[in-house]
This record gives sequence, structure tokens and C-alpha cells, in this order.
Amino acid sequence: GGSIKNVAAKTGTTNFDEKFIKSLNLPSDAIRDSWVVGFTTKTVIGMWYGYDKTISNQYCLRNLPASMAKDRLFKAYAAGAFENNKEEFKMPDSVVKLPIISGSNPPKVAPEGYTGSVVYELFKKDASVNLTQIFTDPDIYLDRIQEKMWNDEERRHKKKIIAVKKALFKGAVITGAGIAFLAWFSIASKVSKKGDDNRRQRFDTSYVDTDYTHYIDRGR
Repeated sequence: GGSIKNVAAKTGTTNFDEKFIKSLNLPSDAIRDSWVVGFTTKTVIGMWYGYDKTISNQYCLRNLPASMAKDRLFKAYAAGAFENNKEEFKMPDSVVKLPIISGSNPPKVAPEGYTGSVVYELFKKDASVNLTQIFTDPDIYLDRIQEKMWNDEERRHKKKIIAVKKALFKGAVITGAGIAFLAWFSIASKVSKKGDDNRRQRFDTSYVDTDYTHYIDRGR
């Protein structure tokens, strides 16, 4: 047990769907495979653990036992594959470590003097923005972040408009009402533009008090 000093790793599993589990009468915790990718500052290794094919409940992995066996094999392999003098990981300048109030979602930076439970998390740092200020005094950057939220809203809206126009165009072609459709399309485009202006006004009004800290890029 235990971790290897100065080695980072990401583990994972691949699950069966319920239909396959029932077809072979597999245990409920059966998994297709278990894997791990580990790295130091100089070396990366990956390991896959499992059966090529699961053909019966006698030849399948079970989640916890397989994970433990995979971890033991990985540690044995890593001991020989990684360099002996493994360097410590250094946090790059593009990342900041912040105290986050436990259970907050979106994450909230604990203010100075906070006595409750906190967890420290890593975040990508925008070169032009102080992340601590964004979380503790978001109004400073309201325009920049609200604009990002509006762009996201616009993308969703345009997808809906395109889908509707395609459906209407297809219907016009089928019915032979091409000229009527083109006239409608021209009018609808003008109405849509006016509608967009109204939507933006409503958006600006309704999102002034929105908690938008989840729009900050996070690093894991």
C-alpha cells in the first residue's frame, strides 16, 4: 500500500453495460479492465490490466480486487522503470493554489480569517486576472466574465435557430413553397435581429447578480 514518492498517477476502469453483465451472469461489480498511467518529471509509463475477452463469469475482473492487484503490479513495475532520484514536481507559474470552502459549488475562496473547513485546490491562472480577486470581489471583472456567459448563451440560441430554419427550408422544398419561404426568411431574419437585441437586454438584467465563478478555468 501507499503511494510512490514524487510519482503522479491517474487510474481508471472500463465498465460493462447492464445487458452484457446479465448475458454472462457476471457479478454486479464486474469490470472490463483496469488501468493506470503514472509519471515523474522525466518518465511516463502506462499499464493495462485485464482479460482480452470476457467470455464467462470465471474470466472477469471484479472492481476492488482488480484495482488492488493492478496497483501492486504497477508499483513493482514502476520501481524498475522510473529513475531512482525522482525530482519533486514544481508548480508552474500558470497555476495558483487557493483555499476553497469545503462543499462550496461553485468553489468559493475562503476569506482571510475564515475558521471553517477548507480544501486547497489548484486553478489555472489567467495572466491578466488575479483569481483571488475574481472569487472574493467578482464585480471587478463582471464585464469580462458576463460577456463569456453571453457568448455561451448565444451559441446555444444559434444552434436552435439553425435547426428550425433547416426544418422550415426542408418543408418549403417538399411543398414547393420556395418563394413564400424566401420572403418569410427575409422577414424572420429582421425579427430575429430585433429579438436578439431584446434577449441581450434581458440577459444583462437577469445575470447581474448571477454567481459566475464556475466560468473560471479550473486545473486538476
